[in-house]
Amino acid sequence: AATIQATLESWAPRTETLKGAIGTTAMDNMSRFFRSRLAGMDIANGFGGQVATLGNPLQTVARMSSDQMQPGRPLMGYAEGAEDTSSALPETVSVFFAGGYLDGQSASMATAIPFGGDDNYDGYYAAAGIESELGENAGIGFALSYTDIDGTTSGVAQNASGKLYQGTLYGKLQYDSGITLDTQVSAAMFSARTDRTAGLGPTIYRLQSKDDTLALSAEVGLGKMFDAGSLKVGPRVAMRASRLEFTPTVETGGPPALAFNRGRYDSLQGMAGLSLSGGGMKFRPYASAYYVHEFEDKPASFGANFVGGVGLPAVFALTGTDKDWFEASAGIAFGSETFEVALGADTTIGRNDVSNQSYRGTVTFRF
Repeated sequence: AATIQATLESWAPRTETLKGAIGTTAMDNMSRFFRSRLAGMDIANGFGGQVATLGNPLQTVARMSSDQMQPGRPLMGYAEGAEDTSSALPETVSVFFAGGYLDGQSASMATAIPFGGDDNYDGYYAAAGIESELGENAGIGFALSYTDIDGTTSGVAQNASGKLYQGTLYGKLQYDSGITLDTQVSAAMFSARTDRTAGLGPTIYRLQSKDDTLALSAEVGLGKMFDAGSLKVGPRVAMRASRLEFTPTVETGGPPALAFNRGRYDSLQGMAGLSLSGGGMKFRPYASAYYVHEFEDKPASFGANFVGGVGLPAVFALTGTDKDWFEASAGIAFGSETFEVALGADTTIGRNDVSNQSYRGTVTFRF
């Protein structure tokens, strides 16, 4: 009996907890990214037919070495800093290319034995989009983005990965009084893969699954910016909603393979905080800090049975849901007329279920 129990315990599908954390991180990270784009969208200064490049500094240097960098000048009105090149675009249109690195930790499956530690994951993301003025007080943008994250579970090493293919429409109203209204709406496919091993006597089975699921998210925010010398600072409140539509999934690879029915992950968050930007300063700082409250509860468990099995499914516990935490972003762009570097980072603070950070930077050369 003890041997049977230990064998079954070792077959616990820890990857299902990690898969949900990876999906949550991918969606939240892109929401923060486009929130930063909206914060830097200075409609009063115009868009100006420019091409902007944001990204990982190492990737940027690699592009330079392969003669793929293009000459340019700074894209005014984007707090994160940018490379900007002359183009045939209309005066009210700009184009951007972006990329960065992210990593995180999430709570491991609650009842799996051995228990303890955190699941860990990391990956990268890239985006490209076009933005345009709509009259004197409005701007709109559309972007396509790609996120790729891989992770490993704690206790017994199992692997999960996720790829998010996303399209995002976003816009902003900016009035002379400093009041701003912004929104973003995204639709995506989240392609998740899991890979784990299960031993039955002397035989080791490799069990794999894949799940292509619909991912939706939206955010709407209201803010007020005040002039503080060369800086602009002000409060902002927002609501953010997201949904991951996990589908019934079947593993392949041998007798220990399982069939899952995960259901969906819904999230509704309220946010309140402050944002700061540096306007037209040569050293252009930007920062934001938000208190976040989660109104929804994630599923507490999911059912699984052996593929082709009969009877009731076994119930596996998932992690709990953090209700309150903080999110912060900060960075600076600096340089001269011929060279500019911009560095920035985002992070969660006080969040245990899905804690993550992302890093991005820009190297700009002008000729």
